[in-house]
Amino acid sequence: WLVADGKYFFTGSRDKLVVAWDASTWQSLGQPLVLPDSVTAVASPTLPCQPYRLAVGLETGNICLYAWAAEQFSLLTTLDNEAAHHLAITRLSFSPASSNLLASCSRDHVLKIYNITVES
Repeated sequence: WLVADGKYFFTGSRDKLVVAWDASTWQSLGQPLVLPDSVTAVASPTLPCQPYRLAVGLETGNICLYAWAAEQFSLLTTLDNEAAHHLAITRLSFSPASSNLLASCSRDHVLKIYNITVES
């Protein structure tokens, strides 16, 4: 959940919040992101990208992609149950070779890989 430049990290929890943190001071930054369902996985690309990108997996099986800049989250796109999974996301990981490749796995016992292109 640490972003590529090591300045920030993100946490998500079952209380439906994602929080951005300063990696050097351990202080939260900006307002937490409030989601409609429990957060079960969080990932950010290992390659630098601006604004920062974040994938959030939910209990429902949906995956939400956000941009984070100026201490604010902006929704880029959502992968719903048709594109993502039918049960809780258990793991998300961006490819170390491309910030557009995202792998997800779920309690539905399926692994999926997405080539994500979004305007940010």
